[in-house]
Amino acid sequence: MAEQTPPSEPTKPPTPAATPPLTPRTTAALELSKVIIPVVGTIIAACLSGVFLLINSGFFGAKDPTPTPAPTQPLVVIVQPTLPPSTPIPQPTATPVPPTPTAIAWTLRFEDDFSDPASGWPLQNDASVIKEYTDGGYLITMVEDNINTFSRNANAEILEDVRVEVDALQIGDESPWDIGLSCRINGMDVYDLSVYETGGMKKYGIYRWDEGYYETLAEKFVTDDRVFREGMIANQYRAECVGGSLSLWVNGEKVLEAVDPNPLPAGKSGIVTGYSTGVKVFYDNFAVYVP
Repeated sequence: MAEQTPPSEPTKPPTPAATPPLTPRTTAALELSKVIIPVVGTIIAACLSGVFLLINSGFFGAKDPTPTPAPTQPLVVIVQPTLPPSTPIPQPTATPVPPTPTAIAWTLRFEDDFSDPASGWPLQNDASVIKEYTDGGYLITMVEDNINTFSRNANAEILEDVRVEVDALQIGDESPWDIGLSCRINGMDVYDLSVYETGGMKKYGIYRWDEGYYETLAEKFVTDDRVFREGMIANQYRAECVGGSLSLWVNGEKVLEAVDPNPLPAGKSGIVTGYSTGVKVFYDNFAVYVP
């Protein structure tokens, strides 16, 4: 009897592996992919459509067979308005500036140091005044009160514009007194440029004498004793008479000036002394200059 093989066990199909259950994160990813994929597709389609349009418009080198003419700018003409004629504005008239006076170049015309008693100055000794040469100078002593005496050299020339100088020293302290210079002496007409003192007050003065009467052209008080020196020391007097312009100088300083609108005519130059009893003045170094 043949050996029988026991029947084999029926083969069972393999049991499929169990699918793991879906987690909440996996479920959210699946849902998101359902949304993203359509959106991406839409974007890609839009990009392809844009590229196609750019190609057709000639953006990548294609030329438009019909060039578009450039717009023509309209011609603009600017017309300047015609202004009415303007009325000239009157300009203010400048005030004329008087010219600056130029310095006069003076030339010595006459001088006398009184060392020669015969040089031509008057000698006088009467009830009004004493005039004499003494000690190398010329001394005038007033005898009568309230008078001035004008002394000039016998050789004095008749001149119009002059500068006159002299050194004068008062001897004693009698008062009132008047010491100075004169120019344009012509009869009773004369200019008197002097320093006088009365009542203890000193003044610089410029006067015009006409027929024995005087007119004050300028006066001012002596306030600076550094200019007019007092005591036994001489002061240098200087008078300038140029046209109607008159100026008095003391020790090189101009101390007073005046203008006479109706100047005196030409005359002689000299010294003036006054005007109370006992006044004594010693003069030296007289000089006359002309322009």
